Amino acid sequence: MIIGTSPALCSFIRMPIVPNSVVPPSNIRASSDYARTALGNDFLAMLSSHEAETFSRLKADLEGFKLNVGAVLQHSGIPITHVYFPTSGVVSCAVPLEEDRKVTTYIIGHDGAVNIDPECGDRAYFTCIVEISGYALGLRSETWRAALRQSSGLCRQVAGYLYRQVVQSQQMVACNVAHDVESRLCRWLLRLHDYSDRSMIAVTHQSLARLMSVRRTTVTLVARGLHDAGIIRYRRGQIEVLDRYALETAACECHEAASTRLEAV
Repeated sequence: MIIGTSPALCSFIRMPIVPNSVVPPSNIRASSDYARTALGNDFLAMLSSHEAETFSRLKADLEGFKLNVGAVLQHSGIPITHVYFPTSGVVSCAVPLEEDRKVTTYIIGHDGAVNIDPECGDRAYFTCIVEISGYALGLRSETWRAALRQSSGLCRQVAGYLYRQVVQSQQMVACNVAHDVESRLCRWLLRLHDYSDRSMIAVTHQSLARLMSVRRTTVTLVARGLHDAGIIRYRRGQIEVLDRYALETAACECHEAASTRLEAV
């Protein structure tokens, strides 16, 4: 299966689509251990722990996907075909506006899922774009909806996760209105660094510009200042965090505030 390769779809949304290739099932199902270390996705790990029977039914239908930077997992207004559970990488969810503009409302990493809202119906509200490459496990949407109908425990877990997304979106709206570009870039780098297992973040200036709803040249200018201050080091497609404490000091309060609110949920 290839995602997002229809020429008609590419023409309609006027946005470049990078095809995703499916990871061979043997690569993701070689082990019978579906714990956090094997799955790599916190939502599925929680499901396997608290709703073992539901997870047991779903795991046989999980498919593996390789997520390439720029790939569109879901377009706003287009029928939903899959639910995705990233095991690495980062996916942004954005509200489409006129003139091909998009505003990011939240991001999803190994702690979450794409298209799990049972209230969104057959069509998505958001456009979901891969910002940092990685891998994901996926289920067909009809399989997911059937599981929601059969498990009240799964519905409660989904409701809790969606509330966390609301918290993230609220903080992002406040940040975009109240804070300058430099402190916002620092916050975004902290957030992406949280999803990375090393100091290097595989993210482009273009992706950061899309996340922040600013021009790429603006990101480059601010990043150069952070580089000159010895806080980060960057080269094409890679940003290395050299001084996490200094990055936290330069960031606005939103990263810490959102983390505190999410821990309380």
